[in-house]
Amino acid sequence: MKGIGTDSGRRFMILLPLSAVRKGFMMQLKKEYMPYLSEGNNMLIPMRGAAFKGIVKGNKTFGIILDCLKEETDETAIADRILAAFDGVSREKAEQDVHRIVERLRGIGAIEE
Repeated sequence: MKGIGTDSGRRFMILLPLSAVRKGFMMQLKKEYMPYLSEGNNMLIPMRGAAFKGIVKGNKTFGIILDCLKEETDETAIADRILAAFDGVSREKAEQDVHRIVERLRGIGAIEE
C-alpha cells in the first residue's frame, strides 16, 4: 500500500502494484551469490551461507542483469543496459523481463536492498 489522502473529508487509500513501489530502489546481489559464465551459460551460484541451495541458469538477458547487480543499481538502469545490448527490444519488454527476473532473484534471497 502506498499513500493515504483525503477527499471532502473522507479518507482513501491509493494502492499501487509492487512493481511501481520498487522502481528506483537501489539493489545488488548479496555477497553469498556469484555470477558465473561457462560455455555461454549464465549462472548464479550460491556460496557458503546462502539461503538458496542450487544453481540458477539463464540466457544472455539474465547475464546482463547479473552483471548489473554486481554493483548497486535499479530496475530502470538494468533495462537501459538491455536496450543497449539488443536491437528491436521495446522499453516495455525490457522492463518486464528485468522485473520478472529480479523478482525471482528476490524470491531466492539473492537481492540486497
